[in-house]
Amino acid sequence: MASVIEFEALSYTHPGADQPVISDFSLDIAAGEFVAIIGPSGCGKSTFLYLIAGFEKASNGELLINNVPIVGPGPDRGIVFQEFVLFPWL
Repeated sequence: MASVIEFEALSYTHPGADQPVISDFSLDIAAGEFVAIIGPSGCGKSTFLYLIAGFEKASNGELLINNVPIVGPGPDRGIVFQEFVLFPWL
């Protein structure tokens, strides 16, 4: 089965930081596969999703969706943020 989402040797370091958040990470997700991202707070789960959404750019490596590089946000991807930003009191 062909990969829908591909990451090859992906690395990401926050601007101004010394240590990478994600380092040399490769993953292929095929159509119809169910994937869960789990880990302790601060391990890079949200950063990984921001890279897929196109909100962040990888420091190194390649990110592809349907063999097309992710270069920014697009109508084919979306994200649900962790924080409530419109009504913080709710």
